[in-house]
Amino acid sequence: MLGGMLVFALSAARLAHASQRNAVITHNVAHADTPDFRAQDVAAFDFERMVAGTPLQPKATRPGHAVGPSPFGPPEVEVRDAPATDEAPNGNTVSLEEQMVLAAETRGDFELAATLYAKHLSLLRTAIGRDGR
Repeated sequence: MLGGMLVFALSAARLAHASQRNAVITHNVAHADTPDFRAQDVAAFDFERMVAGTPLQPKATRPGHAVGPSPFGPPEVEVRDAPATDEAPNGNTVSLEEQMVLAAETRGDFELAATLYAKHLSLLRTAIGRDGR
């Protein structure tokens, strides 16, 4: 239901992107000692692609109203090899320090999207007459 609203759809897509990136980072950390393992990363979240070509459409408020398709589908997450800054003698390209920095960035992205989602939900509750809690 809330996925049809632009802010909720964008927040949900950003949360899904951060979740996928976190899974890739944990996979990299788990294979930090695996010979010839190549570190991977997720392509950056493309906000412009998410909103391009998605004009705002009227919503159906009564049973006879026409409603178009939702402008957002599931986010397309591209997992690719991360640029290797260093390579261990065994061919592994995972740097635990880099992975921890990426994990901190991803946590911040996730928290921002979750906060925006929660704040807009609270605003929506206030607008319909509930106290926003």
